[in-house]
Amino acid sequence: MWPTATTWIRRVLTSDATGNATWQNSNANTGFHVAKNTGQTIVNNTDVKIDFTSEITDDANAFNPTTDEWTIPSNGFYHLTTSLRFATNMLDNTPLIIEIRKNNFVLNFFAGRLTGVPSISITSNVTLVAGDKITVYMYQNSGASRFLTNNPADSFFSGYRVY
Repeated sequence: MWPTATTWIRRVLTSDATGNATWQNSNANTGFHVAKNTGQTIVNNTDVKIDFTSEITDDANAFNPTTDEWTIPSNGFYHLTTSLRFATNMLDNTPLIIEIRKNNFVLNFFAGRLTGVPSISITSNVTLVAGDKITVYMYQNSGASRFLTNNPADSFFSGYRVY
């Protein structure tokens, strides 16, 4: 049987050292990009996991839209970015925290006191191992619930393996 034109896409020909060769999925340099296409309420004084409702790309099928977790497909050095924008005004000096978490522990964060309609981005470059679960959380303490925008260009989460 001859391979099809798509046989080699993101695949590697491997050998079992006894003469048998098979095509295996490659996790090298895979990535994902998810975004929000629905708004989300960020309840006051509560850690809220961000719900990314639109999967733009996911090379290794490693993002789970039910749990909003990206499971690292292979050991390596990764670049992670999230950007979140509020749809409503924040009160003057509202405490705000955005976190990228690995296995529910904070990997990187932004913390500050903001005013207006803020848009916040954070980036991490980090060594991760296969099976690590990456999520995004937000906390705000304005005295009332606030809302994230439903614009995918403003609120997204992405990552890829560098090497």
